Amino acid sequence: MTRRDRFFRALRREGSGEVPLQLDLCPDQLARFVSRHHLSAPHELPESGVCDISPRFTGDRERFAAYHDLTTANLHIGAFGIGYLYGKSLHFSEKVHPMRGLSTPDEFHCYPYPDADADFDWDAFAKDVAMAKAADCIAIGKLTQTLFETAWQMRGMEALLVDLALDEPVAAILLDRLTAVRLRMAERMTVAGVDVLWVGDDVATQRGMMFAADQWRQWFAPRIRAIIEAARAMRPGLPVAYHGCGNMTDILPDLLELGVDLLHPVQPECMDVFELKRRYGDRLSFWGGVGTQRLLPRGTPGEIRAATAELLTRLGKGGGFIIAPAHVVEPEVPDANIDALIDAVKTHNTHATQH
Repeated sequence: MTRRDRFFRALRREGSGEVPLQLDLCPDQLARFVSRHHLSAPHELPESGVCDISPRFTGDRERFAAYHDLTTANLHIGAFGIGYLYGKSLHFSEKVHPMRGLSTPDEFHCYPYPDADADFDWDAFAKDVAMAKAADCIAIGKLTQTLFETAWQMRGMEALLVDLALDEPVAAILLDRLTAVRLRMAERMTVAGVDVLWVGDDVATQRGMMFAADQWRQWFAPRIRAIIEAARAMRPGLPVAYHGCGNMTDILPDLLELGVDLLHPVQPECMDVFELKRRYGDRLSFWGGVGTQRLLPRGTPGEIRAATAELLTRLGKGGGFIIAPAHVVEPEVPDANIDALIDAVKTHNTHATQH
């Protein structure tokens, strides 16, 4: 069975017994992993094969100059004008909010949002998708931080939450403009042939929703629906994955109603992954499940093998499970623990193919 076969059988909840593995390693871990296993990238591992693909922003960043102090050292400006100040660990950054000082509808309308067609390299994106498929990998079209996270990083968390709570017109302007960009990007990804469309935002803490679930239903669910429906209008049945860290239990029925097929990362520190399988496993597949707060950094290889075996057996039964760490694997996770996770998956999948 190829990696693509294994992935799509799991996604469709077809019980082959084999469970795909996906690893998301921080830059330090990636360098160590590649060196240790003599690979060019972790997707070369036989059990893996997931390629996260996003289009490269090629637009003029000078359009955002009026919204930043360009004398700030080490300031990187992204596609939506968000400023990033990076520390020693490259995947963490302080955000600089370009829309923090804006207040009027005109200012929100005039902000230089990116053009989904002109400001991204879609030719290169299509080539990356084709290369991933040719290498027996799964091409994931990533619309990471689809709406809420991009909006708060542009506006500032406190300011955005106040806008939402007070039903400010500027909130609708910002979210509508973001939705238009994301919707068109989803269409372009679909045309390029991605295997899965990846949407979502971190809208929850480990205790529950970051703001009222009804606010999420008012402001975000209809816009997420529009993005998904636009992509599926171009390719009916396109699989959709939704990413959201934290405890999203309150909105899981809503995500199903929106047409989400796959939930990521199923964070075990705050969600009962086995109860989720029991309640929703006939309609929803799960991606993640391996704890990164205690198990991977502090567990022993034996504990990791045992926990992995339980996940593979209970969540993998009948398909519907892609095993993965519930967050980026950080530098403090011992090499032996990553290898223990990989070995446990290999062992399980070897036994599955023998029966």
